[in-house]
Amino acid sequence: MTHKSILFVVGLTGVGKSTTLEKLLEQRSDLHLLPNRRTLTDEIIIPTMQRQQGLPEVAVSDRAKRFELTKAYRELSPEGMAKVVADYLEANAYPEADFIFDNVRGVNEVAGVAKLFSNARILMLDAPEEVRLQRLLGRGDAFDQINTLVTGKAASDEDAAETAKAKAILAKEKL
Repeated sequence: MTHKSILFVVGLTGVGKSTTLEKLLEQRSDLHLLPNRRTLTDEIIIPTMQRQQGLPEVAVSDRAKRFELTKAYRELSPEGMAKVVADYLEANAYPEADFIFDNVRGVNEVAGVAKLFSNARILMLDAPEEVRLQRLLGRGDAFDQINTLVTGKAASDEDAAETAKAKAILAKEKL
């Protein structure tokens, strides 16, 4: 591989990866941000697993289904996203550069980074689950299908339903 170094960011939904990367890239314009986990999952992992399972290759927006497919991919390739990034860099001719990737998750993927990238650094971000939940509810990302802002006021039925969905996303992500 022709890259000089690569920084892998590790962290679950809502720990502040995007905010951290935004600030880092403001300071270091020489760093190249690779397509993120969501993009590579859509372009590589989901179609791979759909083909393997004999399913039609279609976009998958349901977070729980996405987690199921990525889990199945890790069974196929224990290094998971680390292997996807290695294959992606190998397939795409990049000039020698320093890269950032958002994000690898779990022990297997971090071990895969150590195995596949001799010049890697790993930045792990973490936050308590309650902070992650608040960030998830407040960010309004259409991907999460959650648009409710937490106001500290008594929750309506709609707010409670959105909170339940967010909690389900966080719980499923742990598997």
